Formats: sequence, C-alpha cells, structure tokens
Amino acid sequence: MSIINSVYDYISACDFLKSCNDYVTLYVDYSKDDEVTTYSINSIPCNPVLKAYITGDTVNQFLFNISSVQDYGANKNTNSSNLEFYEQFSKWIRENNKNKILPIMENGQTANKIECLTGGYMLTNSASGTSARYVIQCKLTYDQEN
Repeated sequence: MSIINSVYDYISACDFLKSCNDYVTLYVDYSKDDEVTTYSINSIPCNPVLKAYITGDTVNQFLFNISSVQDYGANKNTNSSNLEFYEQFSKWIRENNKNKILPIMENGQTANKIECLTGGYMLTNSASGTSARYVIQCKLTYDQEN
C-alpha cells in the first residue's frame, strides 16, 4: 500500500466529513472548483528523510494538505462553518495521536505521528463568489525499515 493510500484510508475514517447522498467525496490529488463539499488529499513536495541511521533505517515525513471546495459568500455563518470543519479536523488529528490511532502502513513503514501544520484557511474563491477552496497542511512522520 502506498503512503498516500494509507493517508486516504485514515482520513476517510473521519466521521464528521460532510457527506452528500450518504457518501463522502474524497479524492487524491484531484478536485473540481465547481463541485461543492468535496475533499482532496494532495501531496506536497519535500525531502522525505528527516533522519538516517547507520543501519539504513530512516525517520521520514510525508507532507500533504487536505483541501475542500465549500459554499462561500457574504454570509458569516456559512464561512464560519467552513473554518469550523478544519478546527474539528485538527482536534480529531490531535485526539487520534493521543490515542495512538495512526495510519496503517506497510512495506516496513510504521506511522509515528500525524499532525496539522496550519489551521484551515481559504486559499481561493470562485469568480462567481459562491464557492471557495479551503486548505489545511499536514505532516505524517513515520519510520522506514531498511
């Protein structure tokens, strides 16, 4: 299983993702600007190796963001609700770390920690002003056996 698939399986277990028609639209490195209430896990380029041991084992990182396209406009409650999702998501991540609930990995990889590096924020809004893309940046730290 790839790292992105491990993260996907982990994030898809988040029970408060907003759903449409009883299913959650969660993509990997894909989204549509006009498809409201969708989520995407997007990898962020980085040097994956944080620490290397003489044995060849390493401590690595996988940087990613969770983005969503949400309803947006002049209504304070709508926009506040969008940001509240990311507050809840950050709390969910922290609680899972505290309880050692981490992504399940394979191929000699063991997750150590997953964390949010930023709060959620609006990245862009549509030309019509009726939807916006929100983002939160995250990091998975994991051990890689040689």
